Amino acid sequence: MAACRILLCGDVRGQFDQLFKRVTSVNKANGPFDALFCVGQFFPDDSSHIDEVKQFVEGNHEIPLPTYFIGDYGQAAGVVLSAAKLKAKESGLIEGIPLCKNLYWLKGSGILHLQGLRVAYLAGKYVASVYQDAPGAQSHGTFHEDDVDALRAFADESDINDFFTNEWPQGILNGVSGPAELESSTVGSSIVGELVAELKPRYHIAGTEGFFYARDPYCNENALHVTRFVGLAAVGNAKKQKFLHALSLTPSASMAVNELTQQPLNTTKSPYAAPPSKNTSKALSNSRPPAPLPDTDGQYWRYAAPNNKSQRAGAGGGDRVCFEFLMKGSCSRGDVCNFQHERSTEKPMVKGACFDFVTKGKCSRGSDCKFRHSLDEDKANTGDMGARSSTPCWFCLASPNVDTDLVVDVGDYCYCAMAKGGLVDGHVLLLPVEHSSSMLFLSKPGADELSKYKRALRKLYKIQGKTLAIFERCVQFKGGTHAHLQVVPIPLSKSSQVRSGFVLAAKEADFSFHVIPPEEDDLGTQEAVKSHVEGENYFLVELPEGTILVHVLDSGENIPIQFGREVCAKILGTSAPMEVFESALEG
Repeated sequence: MAACRILLCGDVRGQFDQLFKRVTSVNKANGPFDALFCVGQFFPDDSSHIDEVKQFVEGNHEIPLPTYFIGDYGQAAGVVLSAAKLKAKESGLIEGIPLCKNLYWLKGSGILHLQGLRVAYLAGKYVASVYQDAPGAQSHGTFHEDDVDALRAFADESDINDFFTNEWPQGILNGVSGPAELESSTVGSSIVGELVAELKPRYHIAGTEGFFYARDPYCNENALHVTRFVGLAAVGNAKKQKFLHALSLTPSASMAVNELTQQPLNTTKSPYAAPPSKNTSKALSNSRPPAPLPDTDGQYWRYAAPNNKSQRAGAGGGDRVCFEFLMKGSCSRGDVCNFQHERSTEKPMVKGACFDFVTKGKCSRGSDCKFRHSLDEDKANTGDMGARSSTPCWFCLASPNVDTDLVVDVGDYCYCAMAKGGLVDGHVLLLPVEHSSSMLFLSKPGADELSKYKRALRKLYKIQGKTLAIFERCVQFKGGTHAHLQVVPIPLSKSSQVRSGFVLAAKEADFSFHVIPPEEDDLGTQEAVKSHVEGENYFLVELPEGTILVHVLDSGENIPIQFGREVCAKILGTSAPMEVFESALEG
């Protein structure tokens, strides 16, 4: 694949005339370029350039290249972007919200696809007071913790070519000589630093600091390719620092391995791998968001710890306990963690156990709680999972309990039925005619017919402007369950949210997915998944583009029966009614 040629710009601050005159000149002399990406503050500090901005946004002046920006703050930002926010709700966010011809706002966070390049971005800036306040973050041009977590969903992928942020990452100057005016221990954002260390892009581009700085490439932990950081100065800066930079990039997926993993002689170790100095640790601690209020939904550090628990010396103060430490027996943040590390028990908390029950001895949700009320591993592993309903299977067509009114079509090996309690119109189930406990282990003719059903549904919903989220929860019990796929239509504008939605929900439930890329045909993908699952219980998601997310359950592990429906309901912005077939699915 041919290289993609892009221009990169630092803080524009409303100086559109100067920027686009320069871009036009460079494009004529050295182009053509495919796109321009602007990092740092895009709108002016004061009213002096507001009319200039409006001239371009209203179409009175031409923008020479497709231009994308992430610095959605400054004067006039609210006025210019207010109408675009309505478009965002209707058309989705990932590929950019058009403001006018050739000008696109990259809002929140996501992955942009440009001629084979996968470009990750984090819009806005960090403000501690609204980091965990979504409405506040939107009104202040700042990013929210959900924006950061959504990008972390892509951390297991090795083909992120570029990562664009407004702020420099804290720690980027570790081990090198940067601009003399910048103090390495305080420059940048710790959150951006943590995120780029996880994403491991080939290039990281940022603005805000007012300097042009191209760092020596650095190695990444658990990855073979290097990352190059480039900080850009502001347009029209008094020191004549470079504000426009060009890159010619071949997509990672098209590169030979030896070319992608080549390390220049000036390559350094990762600036994020070295232990922080005392000053850096202090800066890290000071730049983290304030401790949030307790959250009963079970997310990482959002808990209040009982006062009678003993605490590990050197950990954070206060009465909040680190959920990662309690679950795993250790914490990746170490001594810079802002939350308490308990040492009242030698072993980690039972996987899937209710935090309130473990720390308080009781849970206000009672039987409605989806987590285990037990401190005993063996007890937690057995529970009621061995129980099986004595009633006939609801999904076998020969059963007296089958609701034939819901059956849409019956094939030779599979059939399609409307879902009782469907999330939206068109929510259907795909099931084998014969009683089978897993959709992965159908016969070849059965698997072929299942693929035909899925292709037909995709074609049908594409006409309606929708795509499909498909998931299966395979948790076998003594009597065996009747396998089925849940097929939920998702508006095309929200298709990019399916992956991040499931990955984030899995993270909150303390498990993760293995990613299996699609093969040339469904049968090839099915064989790859079967090889990974090896006959164990699993939860599987088929994303709109065909990628498979699969989690193989540990012995005794269970995933709530409503998990997949709740994730899809959140993506759709609706509620998830209780699964009508709940008793049947568990037996």
